[in-house]
Amino acid sequence: MDNFKFKPLSNYIVLDVVERKARKIGSLYEPETVKKSMLDATVVCISEEMNNEGKPMVKNIKVGDKVIFDVMGSFSMVLEGKGYLIIRETQVIGITYEEFDEVESDNSPAIFQLPTKVN
Repeated sequence: MDNFKFKPLSNYIVLDVVERKARKIGSLYEPETVKKSMLDATVVCISEEMNNEGKPMVKNIKVGDKVIFDVMGSFSMVLEGKGYLIIRETQVIGITYEEFDEVESDNSPAIFQLPTKVN
């Protein structure tokens, strides 16, 4: 994202988190414990730093990728009124090639809430 007003360092990436419905594989639903520890997101910005060998520190992720990641150790930030998460590339569990589901309003509490404004 060229006009993104934040530049992550080292091997950090910036994510736009997407809430999703429970996943279903065949007749099995994703366990609630998985939904609380992993989230879906779209990568909006990555570090452009190089290591000592001149190779990018973020190797496997690019802007626009849809990823599933581990929430533990993430940092939240608000930029221009929108909440984002910052994680290390190693926290990404995988890249998904399916479209994220739209959120269904069922009045259930949010599993993970991003901040929406700075106090």
